[in-house]
Amino acid sequence: MRRNTFIVPLAMLLFLALSAAAAVAQEVTPEVAYNRLFTEPIQAEWFSSDILAQISVDDWEEIVAQFAALLGRFERVEQTGPINYNLIFEQGRMESQLALGPDGKIIGIWFNAPELTVGSLDGAVEEFDELPGKVSLLVIKDQAVLAARNEHEPLAVGSAFKLAILAALKDLVAAGVLAWDNVVTLEAGDKSLPTGMLQDWPEGTALTLETLAALMISISDNTATDALLRVVGRELVEQYAPRNVPFLSTREVFTLNNPDNAELLAAFRAGDVAEKRALLTQLAEAQLPHPGVFTEPPKAMDVEWHFSTFELANLIFYVHDLPLMSINPGLAS
Repeated sequence: MRRNTFIVPLAMLLFLALSAAAAVAQEVTPEVAYNRLFTEPIQAEWFSSDILAQISVDDWEEIVAQFAALLGRFERVEQTGPINYNLIFEQGRMESQLALGPDGKIIGIWFNAPELTVGSLDGAVEEFDELPGKVSLLVIKDQAVLAARNEHEPLAVGSAFKLAILAALKDLVAAGVLAWDNVVTLEAGDKSLPTGMLQDWPEGTALTLETLAALMISISDNTATDALLRVVGRELVEQYAPRNVPFLSTREVFTLNNPDNAELLAAFRAGDVAEKRALLTQLAEAQLPHPGVFTEPPKAMDVEWHFSTFELANLIFYVHDLPLMSINPGLAS
């Protein structure tokens, strides 16, 4: 099979914290977990509450449908490491990592970019054009655009927004305002919901900026992200995200999506930029919701981070030379 350069829908790239609990003996094997995920109706009991807080059953159904539209029928699982697997489909393959809890529920899962068994980039783009929903695509090699679809249309991009924070941090380091080895301590307001691991670390833990950035990018750590946003400053990040003003932390997005905060959400939606900034104080005072409140699909889909693939391509080009970007290389040529 020959690999070809292509890009997948922005929402398809997921990274949820993996755990050593995968080694615990369990009745549900990874093979069983993958097979039922891609061949049976999705069931909530397959997932831990932390996973469902991030991705609802309805979202999983959409994700699996997108993979099926791109890769065809699921065929088999090939284990390549302790938690590493190749997922073989009718029209391609995909690397994945999986961790199961002692009860057999999925507590961590990650998918790499799918590899299509097509003979050309044109063939890959044709397959991409058949995907359901809104799609955006931009393929660049050696600074030359090879393919593009709706590359200037903003879409909700999930954790890809973290590239803007990294870009702003790189600016401050280059200007001598900050240094990668500067040490900051975790504050209560930094604590967010998973993905990540720092939400379980104590307040006052000392971490370098480089460590926080590495965790933000390599495992999509939300608490590391919010700590960096606090240090770098919201306004500087907004220079890379002018349609995302005020630029929200992950904690703030979770808080606004909490059903108990319906009035706060309505006020935020109705407010202008100045009024929204004023509401950030109330958001900071609100209690972080329990992951269990997110068993249903999020109601505030507009309270997200919106970028075009063109903007994301520029961001990743700017930060691609940072050593921490190689920890989890993501898309590969």
